[in-house]
Amino acid sequence: MSDVRISGSGERYAVVGELSFATVTADVTAPAFGAHTLTLDLREVTKADSAGLALLLDWQRRAHAAGGRLVLAGTPERLQSLIRVYGLTEILPV
Repeated sequence: MSDVRISGSGERYAVVGELSFATVTADVTAPAFGAHTLTLDLREVTKADSAGLALLLDWQRRAHAAGGRLVLAGTPERLQSLIRVYGLTEILPV
């Protein structure tokens, strides 16, 4: 099983590894949400499924609740496809 790592600070974070049922757990470190635009660099996401998508939706909700917004950068094609299939392009623009 692979894992997922979140690193960064301020307004930019990188997500590395799998965003999947096997890795998305309650102890995944969330970015610092605030009244700013938070960019998640997803270039190094190697696998994504609906659990990873749910995590991103939760982070989008938390960013919005804090008065900010979440921007996805370098979104892998597989994750872009999931976002489109679930009709979430307005919530998680790709």
